[in-house]
Amino acid sequence: AIFVPCGGGGLLAGIAVLAKALRPDIKIIGVEPEDAASMTTAVRGGKRQTLDQVGIFADGVAVKMPGELTFELIKQHVDDFVTVSTDEICAAMKDLFDDTRAIAEPSGAVAAAGIKKWAAQQDAKNLTLINIVSGANMNFDRLRYVAERTAKACSPSPSRKSPAPSSTSAPCSARTTSPNSATATSRRSGRKSSSASN
Repeated sequence: AIFVPCGGGGLLAGIAVLAKALRPDIKIIGVEPEDAASMTTAVRGGKRQTLDQVGIFADGVAVKMPGELTFELIKQHVDDFVTVSTDEICAAMKDLFDDTRAIAEPSGAVAAAGIKKWAAQQDAKNLTLINIVSGANMNFDRLRYVAERTAKACSPSPSRKSPAPSSTSAPCSARTTSPNSATATSRRSGRKSSSASN
């Protein structure tokens, strides 16, 4: 199964159409926040409708009304939907960082929250499950700030010896990866987690 975050539905529709053309047996599951589940509501109700309001925590998928074309494609090709709470999204953001060192915004962690919730409800074992990490997952100003601080901390001053690194400071060997990187590797386990960009 492939778990895909859904706002207007473009990413979900595109992945669903391609995956089903290549492997019809793959399940495609859309994931939305509970407080912005416009596509889930539309598909289960049989028609598009405008939500009165949407939550803004996962603002990249906070859509009041799904797209017309994407709605039609998703009705045909998506197998199921999962909705997740703000707390579940927060937990998924932490898990993504702990497991893969990927820094995901709330919208980017929605599918990871969905995969955890869905998997916990299944009796089947040895399933192959994939979740898409998407969204604006890196703040370039923050990234530049962290890189400058790390470089400054790691460069010995000619007038004094460098202080011993504290347990709370960033290690000098820490590497910064591009936000467009296709994979993130866990330092602890060596596993790779695929990510895609909206």
